[in-house]
Amino acid sequence: MTGDEIGYAWLAVHYNVRPVQPLAVESRIGPRRRTWQEGGHRLEYYIEAMRPQASLGAHLTFALKHEGVALEFLARLFEVVPAEALAEWIRSEPTGQYARRAGFFYEWLTGNTLAVEGVGGNYRDALDPGLYVTAAGVRRNRRWRINDNLPGTRDFCPLVRRTAALREARQYAIADRLEAMEVEFGPDIIRRSAVWLTIKESRASFVIEHEGQHQDRIRRFASAWCPNLSFCRSQRR
Repeated sequence: MTGDEIGYAWLAVHYNVRPVQPLAVESRIGPRRRTWQEGGHRLEYYIEAMRPQASLGAHLTFALKHEGVALEFLARLFEVVPAEALAEWIRSEPTGQYARRAGFFYEWLTGNTLAVEGVGGNYRDALDPGLYVTAAGVRRNRRWRINDNLPGTRDFCPLVRRTAALREARQYAIADRLEAMEVEFGPDIIRRSAVWLTIKESRASFVIEHEGQHQDRIRRFASAWCPNLSFCRSQRR
């Protein structure tokens, strides 16, 4: 750490919180504005004028605004941040969307209630649908005036970022591709291939679990995943 960390990275240093999952986005102060990206990690450099004040509210605002939502980190942060410190910030900005989102995430993740009343402002999404895969149904949280579109519960809520790779994958016309393959190879070959791949994957999974010798269980497991298994087996006889 260099002392130039901001956002989540500043909070991690200041509150001694080490995330289990690497942060998807980290921000620092640098000589010029630039972005460095490798794999699924992005490092953002901002000029000195963008440095937030050295406070919980300022860096949490920056993180939620510029770095997105890191639920695993927030869960660990809220375990060590004094609830009153968070409540005091929110009471100072009762209509601020980032303060309200922070309050919502705190109560959603911890199950505890902050000593905050009377927040206002327009409803805001917990997650930006343009940046994340969100729940199909939205639940309105009136206390924080937040649209709860989180795709899960506090016990299990995987967040999927709408990266360029994901957007590209969503454009892949899988139905058209399968139809073209059936025309090229025939439906019987496609079904046989699906069965072979399913059995192979099932056997590999059972080997990992030290149950690779149980061929009947492998067959039953594969059959559950491939309804055409019995049909294709009969075709081979």
